[in-house]
Amino acid sequence: MARISNSKTSFSKTDFRYWEQRVFFPTKNFRGDIHESKIYSIRIQVNGHRETFSTGESSKRAAGKKSVEIYHCIKGAGWAEARKRFKGQMEVLTDLSVGEFIEEVSKVTSLKARTFKTYVYKFRRIVSEVANIKDADGTNRRDYVNGGAKAWRDRVNAVKLRRITPEKVNRWKLEYLKKAKPDPRDQQAKRRTVNSNIRNAKSLFSRKHLNFLKHIELPDPLPFDGVIYESEGSYRYRSQCEPHELLQAATEELYAAIPKNEVALYKGIPMHPLLPRAREIAQIQANSKREAFKILLLALTVGLRRNEIDKLQWSQFIWNKGILRIEPTDCFEPKADSCGDMPVDFEVLQFFREQWEKSQGKFVIDGGEAKPQVTYRHYRAHRHFDTLITWLKSQGISSRNPIHALRKEYGTLICAQAGIHAASSLLRHSDIRITSKHYVDNKQQVVSGLGPVLTMATSAPDFEDEALQATG
Repeated sequence: MARISNSKTSFSKTDFRYWEQRVFFPTKNFRGDIHESKIYSIRIQVNGHRETFSTGESSKRAAGKKSVEIYHCIKGAGWAEARKRFKGQMEVLTDLSVGEFIEEVSKVTSLKARTFKTYVYKFRRIVSEVANIKDADGTNRRDYVNGGAKAWRDRVNAVKLRRITPEKVNRWKLEYLKKAKPDPRDQQAKRRTVNSNIRNAKSLFSRKHLNFLKHIELPDPLPFDGVIYESEGSYRYRSQCEPHELLQAATEELYAAIPKNEVALYKGIPMHPLLPRAREIAQIQANSKREAFKILLLALTVGLRRNEIDKLQWSQFIWNKGILRIEPTDCFEPKADSCGDMPVDFEVLQFFREQWEKSQGKFVIDGGEAKPQVTYRHYRAHRHFDTLITWLKSQGISSRNPIHALRKEYGTLICAQAGIHAASSLLRHSDIRITSKHYVDNKQQVVSGLGPVLTMATSAPDFEDEALQATG
């Protein structure tokens, strides 16, 4: 009896019939659902390298003929030219590396460049720890000058996305939390940090990105599917100052600063006051304190954010209406839904009008040029922010972000006067729950009112003697 072979009929690779037997309908597994394409694809291997191409054809014979064209192009012109000619939007990218995935997301994201960069960094950080990627000998991942950062980034980018599973991410999360000290405050900080890292990294896999990434095959499940956020505890703001007293102290110590009262410092060491350089530094320090006072006023009395203050221009003051307008400018874009007109105290408005009349620049706070094109956080008036932070800490404000604490004091003042809805509106929050959860401190102490009863009872004649006899 003749032996029947199950092998494909032997044809040359230059014959379309060779490829006709090998084309296939690719499938895509997305969260358990299998989707089969109606367009044929072909896998071609040349010199040990293999890639998948979409033929763009629904007919098997036509797909075989297109495969011959692709094969000839690869052999004659190389892989790069073949990709250029035959890989279009229909091509399904499979088994992506972390770097390739990031590159694809970068093509479709509508996130601000700085926000996207932050999300990518958080994702790479998780990947590096999940995949146990350490700094190479003699390098440092934070070395952006000598190539250490690039070397670390390249190694992380090379990790296959399928290696980052929810189980591994959850294991990484638990290991990170174990590093916390016994101090409950450090444990809370670790929980907040791990949540922030996961939340940012997970944003790269959001629906608004995946909707435009149909051409890539993602692992199922996705890296952060089912990974639970940790309980972070209360974020409620706890005031560390009395705003009226703080403003009075700032007026005396910052606004009234003059060079002759400044101790010029060089690398933290006091300089002889008669040295020319010492007088120059004293002048710089006094000027910085006066700029710091303006920053404090804008944060404490108008509730502006640090970046809003840094890029604020005089043209944003509407003098005749008594408002300050937060809006996009040539070097500033507000946070989402943060545009608005901010009412300003009459006295504060008059102060800034006097400053405007003496100013020679367009910015309210003196400093360098704005750099809106950079993807890192840039403050043109960083020197004056540092001056204010140092002073605020000397006043007992020990929070991680003392300048933002001033904005929270503003929210607390507005809430006490007009309620939480008014505070949320003027803080320009998208959700009132943000105001309640993070910003407002109830400084009005409300007690049960039962204290007088205790006083009357415990002050009755012979109360203490009778109590001792009863327990004796």
